[in-house]
Amino acid sequence: MRYRVGASIYAIVMLTILAVSSSYFLAPLRPADELLTINELVMNPADYTVSPPITIEGDQDFEDQANANKWPGDGSSGSPYVIRNLSISSGSDTAILVNISNTNAYFEFRDSILSGGLWGIYLWQVSHGAIVNNTIEGSASSCIYSGYCDLLSVENNTLMDADAHGLEWNTVYHSDIKNNTVKENGDRGLILDYCVNCSITENTVFGNGNHGVNLRDANTIDIENNRVYSNNIDGIEFGNCHHCNVTGNYIYDNGFRGVDGMITQYLRVIENIIAGNPICGVSISGDHSAVINNTFYSNAWGAVAIEATDVTVTWNNFIDNKEFETQAQVSDSEIGNTIDYNYYDDWTWPDADPIDGIVDEAYWIMGAALSTDPHPRVRAFPNDKIHLVTKPMIVSPAQTDYSHHTEINVTWGPSSDTFGHYITYSVNYSSNGGFDWIEIATELDQTYFLWDITQVPESLNYTLRVEATCSTGTSAFRELPFEFEIRHHVVSTPTLIYPNGGELISESCSIQWQYSQCTYGHIVNATIYYSPDGGDNWHLIFANTTMTMYSWDTTGLVRGSHYLIKVVAKCNESAIAEDVSDAEFSLVEPVTTTPTTQTTIPTTTTTTTAPPPELPYVLISLVSLGAVGVIIVFVAVLRRRS
Repeated sequence: MRYRVGASIYAIVMLTILAVSSSYFLAPLRPADELLTINELVMNPADYTVSPPITIEGDQDFEDQANANKWPGDGSSGSPYVIRNLSISSGSDTAILVNISNTNAYFEFRDSILSGGLWGIYLWQVSHGAIVNNTIEGSASSCIYSGYCDLLSVENNTLMDADAHGLEWNTVYHSDIKNNTVKENGDRGLILDYCVNCSITENTVFGNGNHGVNLRDANTIDIENNRVYSNNIDGIEFGNCHHCNVTGNYIYDNGFRGVDGMITQYLRVIENIIAGNPICGVSISGDHSAVINNTFYSNAWGAVAIEATDVTVTWNNFIDNKEFETQAQVSDSEIGNTIDYNYYDDWTWPDADPIDGIVDEAYWIMGAALSTDPHPRVRAFPNDKIHLVTKPMIVSPAQTDYSHHTEINVTWGPSSDTFGHYITYSVNYSSNGGFDWIEIATELDQTYFLWDITQVPESLNYTLRVEATCSTGTSAFRELPFEFEIRHHVVSTPTLIYPNGGELISESCSIQWQYSQCTYGHIVNATIYYSPDGGDNWHLIFANTTMTMYSWDTTGLVRGSHYLIKVVAKCNESAIAEDVSDAEFSLVEPVTTTPTTQTTIPTTTTTTTAPPPELPYVLISLVSLGAVGVIIVFVAVLRRRS
């Protein structure tokens, strides 16, 4: 179980981790440093007594050496032996600086500096020992090793720079590791094998080359109120452990996972802050486990991954635990698990009933189980240990091939503040894919904004950012994960042909105009209006026609000389254009014709007289007679000359 990875694979993994882990520094957790104290021993070198390595074998030897070295105490529970203020070092990788075995006496080893050697402190078959307030560093193996021990206490120590582990326990029972700083050891910070009924509380474990805390084949271990961060593999890893509790810890910025519960049944992960772990916040592969009331933040590849059955995941905050929009923050590969009533910052809408605080649609869970969270919360659970403002979930615009032209209804789900502060929103856009941002709205109380886009330049590379800011200035923003197009959507002017000014119209009139076209090819409808007062007031003639003419009956309208016609063209996507008569025209009274009455006079003669010739024939006759006369005169003159 403990040698699952071969040496070559391990080397590759380590190189990968070193490249990845440095990019996951989690700033929001730093203000909580004062909640967990790093107890590194600070003493003047003159305060220590230089001592050779100490070896104690059995209670009688302990008593003899206590008397010889004048160590106080008698080895009882009320008066333990006290070994203190020593400085022990060795340049040998085989030396044991403090070696105690086969004792049942109560003792304290405290306030000392141990440097080098194979082990700093080695305990074998020891009960009732306390290692308190020491600095142990540079061991070739582990700073502290304990085997087959009971009722130990390791408290307030600094365990650092060992080639292997800060602390290694093998088959230790009913013992406590409390308020230690375990840092920068070559392998694991704390490793417990085959241990039962032990506690790991209020320690700071960071910068270790493998796992921060590693439990293997251990049972009933409480890991509570620790800060475990920046370890190269996992923050806390379990292997084949049962009935263990991980409660109230800060577990962040580790190289792989925050907590790996491998083949670990009845694991309880409760009220922790688990953040910035690139692979996963918590991995559960043991049945009958529970993940309850934690805040998961910025774990890149998911908050919780389930590979077991009868696992309960509820009342957690899941905030920004994915790299891609297609991911979910939780995955489940087995059936029979309960995932319910969690908060997901990427799923806060729609919410038709704000009173119940539940999103109307279930949250999709990744994995073969095809699970959902049927009651995702709209608001995050309060958490007084970490101040987070959640990113607003942008609902619209959605990703489509559709080009936007007149306005966009920007909509988002509400953000949460884990400290309960008041939140306002701002909206920004970019027309060059996020390189530059322009603010278009700020200090909004509502979760929507109607953006008029008719005045912005055309581009294929628009995107949006919605930012939430709490009353104390903490903010978080989300950007659309895609770009969209804005085009100037217009319809051509429906140029009015008739009447267009100066006409005298008495009864009906054929209104005519040019057909209007939409740049997107949408259907365009025309609506016609008239004004009797030069455009001060307009009245509908006819609405929504695709024709380019309309017969207008003016009967019953007041006659006047200040009439105008207006044609309004509108496509089915709201682009609009219009045209009005160039000048006023008149509605006039119709022209009426009076019929002529003829009187017939009776004729008293029976003589039939030919009707007078028509005027053209009379003229022709007269012209002909005149011409004949001219010819006669001309002939007579010629004869006289001859």
